[in-house]
Amino acid sequence: MKQSINEVGIAGKISELDFRDGALDGKPYIAGNITIEVPTEDPEIFNLVPVNVFASEITKAGKANPAYKGLKDLEKNAISIAAGGRETANSIKVNAGSISENSYYGQNGNLITGYRVNGSFFTTKNVTKYDASFKHEIVILSMIDEIKDDDPTGRLIIKGAIVQYGSKVDLLTYVLESPQGIAFAKDSWEEGNTVLVAGTIRQIPVSESKVTSVEGGFGTLEESKTRTIRELVINFGTPAKDADESFSKEEIAQGLTERKARLEANKIKQETKAAAVAAAPEKPKGFEF
Repeated sequence: MKQSINEVGIAGKISELDFRDGALDGKPYIAGNITIEVPTEDPEIFNLVPVNVFASEITKAGKANPAYKGLKDLEKNAISIAAGGRETANSIKVNAGSISENSYYGQNGNLITGYRVNGSFFTTKNVTKYDASFKHEIVILSMIDEIKDDDPTGRLIIKGAIVQYGSKVDLLTYVLESPQGIAFAKDSWEEGNTVLVAGTIRQIPVSESKVTSVEGGFGTLEESKTRTIRELVINFGTPAKDADESFSKEEIAQGLTERKARLEANKIKQETKAAAVAAAPEKPKGFEF
């Protein structure tokens, strides 16, 4: 299968650099995340988009890897908001990036689904327009009205298949919010259609707090935590493509079967690890001083 159109436009201030150096089969690499702070329409709210990076020092062809050189230069010279404040921090733009599925089984056996923004090449020069956007060619798998606390939210949740390098099929979740977009999707899209969509990468930290009091105890306990809203919000969509420009249902079905097998292998791996921990000798109980 051909690869889907899979583009991202990320530009903003460097919020944080989190790099680590390592070696694989004796070949040095650099990996980690660049968190980019992108303004929104609300001046008090920012998107915080982590961009996953990985580059080996030497390419498979045995040549120096320019992506590795660029990341090492960022590691040495770039200033983040965390290190120097917003006014001093460098602006940065992702020159070549994409989005992939990030789904796996957790230690409790539950399937955790999400996405990851990936990047290889960046620039810190002449970055004047900030952005957090995507453009994807997807196959519609399902469309359902979003329900929260037993009530409809007015939003439409779309599951879409996107074809990555090597014909690997990922499953991504998108959100439609505009009444015009929702009406168009319900009238024009069907399961199996190939469509082009574009929109906003929304990754916004939200602080929540609660006050707890216990009957029979004393005082109150105020607790706060931060969760991150992570959504791909569609604000542009095309009619379904003609058959000769679309992905075949058979190819997508095969790709989804292979995806299911990958997740099942991950589940077995997690269950094996959990069993090994459970079988480990129990630590002595009691207090040590």
